[in-house]
Amino acid sequence: KNIQNRPGFLCLVNLALSREGTYQPVNYLPLKHYYRSLAVGLIVALLVAFFLCLQLYNLKLERSLEIRHSGFNNISAQLCHAMSASDGLIDTLFKLYEQ
Repeated sequence: KNIQNRPGFLCLVNLALSREGTYQPVNYLPLKHYYRSLAVGLIVALLVAFFLCLQLYNLKLERSLEIRHSGFNNISAQLCHAMSASDGLIDTLFKLYEQ
């Protein structure tokens, strides 16, 4: 049996028969950098996903800060209103006490 007579065998198995009858690896160019290109593709996809997650987290953080600031502004306005009301009440009490 001669392995060299089978068509496509060298591409499928990625081996070649040398002059001595031993198998030698074939330098098949499309598969030469297969693992490196696969790793680069995965790393790029993971980096894009990471940056998108950071962007979504940043948006969520900004929204929560806006909600927190608006809550503090509401409390501040209520305190200012209560302080002005108590100031008016105290002024009125002092005026009545002076009379």
